[in-house]
Amino acid sequence: MNVWDILGIEPTEDDSVISSAYAKKLTLEHPENDAQWKEMLHEAYEVALKLARKRSAATEASNMRLNDHGERLEDPFVHKTVAREEVAVSTAYPYAANPIQVFLARVSELYSNFANRIQPSSWKALFQENAEWDIKNPQLRDEMVMFLEEKHHYFPIAVWIVLEDTFRFHEHEEELRERHAGEFIDYIFEQVNGTMELTYDCFIDADINFDIDRYLYLREMAQYMLMQGELEEVGAYLSEAHEWFQDDPDLELMRGKYFEEIGEMEQAMDCFNQVIAMKPDEFEGRWHRAQLLYKLEQYEAALAECNRLLQIEENQQDALMLSIHCYTQLGQLKEAHMKLQQSNDIDNVHDILRYVHGIKLFNKYRYAQEVEKKGQRQARKQISSFLLYFYLRLTWLYILVYVGLQLFISVPLVVTVLWLAVMVWNGWKTFKTYRMMTT
Repeated sequence: MNVWDILGIEPTEDDSVISSAYAKKLTLEHPENDAQWKEMLHEAYEVALKLARKRSAATEASNMRLNDHGERLEDPFVHKTVAREEVAVSTAYPYAANPIQVFLARVSELYSNFANRIQPSSWKALFQENAEWDIKNPQLRDEMVMFLEEKHHYFPIAVWIVLEDTFRFHEHEEELRERHAGEFIDYIFEQVNGTMELTYDCFIDADINFDIDRYLYLREMAQYMLMQGELEEVGAYLSEAHEWFQDDPDLELMRGKYFEEIGEMEQAMDCFNQVIAMKPDEFEGRWHRAQLLYKLEQYEAALAECNRLLQIEENQQDALMLSIHCYTQLGQLKEAHMKLQQSNDIDNVHDILRYVHGIKLFNKYRYAQEVEKKGQRQARKQISSFLLYFYLRLTWLYILVYVGLQLFISVPLVVTVLWLAVMVWNGWKTFKTYRMMTT
């Protein structure tokens, strides 16, 4: 009996056919009742996947060989090599299982059960079961990365953290980059670090009666293409994914951003409202709705949304700054000054946007000034700090070079004159910037 007989299919290069056959066997034959048969089935699945890759490589190699007339030639040697390996595999059952292959078969089984796949406890339990032998073996780590790379990488961040704690991907980054595609290693680190995190909570109690891995692929591709600004591709991915599942707040948020980008503001607002209905106490949906309301010049509604955001996350700087803009547009300058002061009290680091907005607020040509003397003194202090910061941003390198030269050599007069000219010129640019913002 060979691997194809065990899986009940003809030899193939198609991974999806192999996976479907394996899943069907798990569903219909309940191999958990027979430990030996279960182990054999897992082994057959893993070996079949590897043989499929070799068959695919053999086909590609033969496709590249052409005769004198430009016709494709078969490569009998390559196909005979694959055939010999399949014959060898055919006689390999039953045999003493390789611990790594047995472990990977367990990993594959867990991954195929989506409800368990997204639970960190399931992966912790699996890894603890194999604690008696070296789970941090470099070969096992490489095999695990290969497994993930073969479209088995759709996990919530909590599971990625368990994988990182177990296999220490960051510690072995250099080795992994030597053996695997750099783009996929970057992908692993993005998932572990949470920089590209997409949530899975919406699937826990959902009726998953569709190809969940295809859906997750579409969702990730939509996220990536949205970041790249490829709106046509984004629309296609989002449309297909939304046909299958409509209760995913991450997908709805992306749809809202997409519709806003293409100018469909009403549809964008509907999507952001849907996100808020799903997750009323989370920041993202309300933040994007507040920004859209401001863009639509609905300043009172945007301000109300900012106040709700500040209830969710007190002293959140983005929400504070947007509320300052809303108060300014509504002509409520006193309230705008109060929010600006609150923002300054939270973070006194030189923030160019905050200083610029502070200067605008005290522009007597744009807004009637009804500010107490204390507020005016604070504004002058902020403006002076901003101008100094702006000037040093323009001149710090010239200052550093000139001081360094003075320490080690006698600087010629002409160099000093040129340096002073540069400093005066940058001072003039700073003054012009100030005048532009205050007139």
